[in-house]
Amino acid sequence: MLALKVKPGCDAFVARFGPTGWRMNQGELVLLSARGQTWRFEQNDASTWQRVPEGANPVLLVRQ
Repeated sequence: MLALKVKPGCDAFVARFGPTGWRMNQGELVLLSARGQTWRFEQNDASTWQRVPEGANPVLLVRQ
């Protein structure tokens, strides 16, 4: 697991999930929380990742 830091101003939905790390698994980006939860993302293009499966609150990560 690689370390992850949430930037100030991040959406409250993401902040409540509380991601602390990430890894790659079968081409998907996996975010991990301190409570053991995971969110999976698939790459849309070179700088964006979309959460899969897409839930009631769609999440799109943008590389900065």
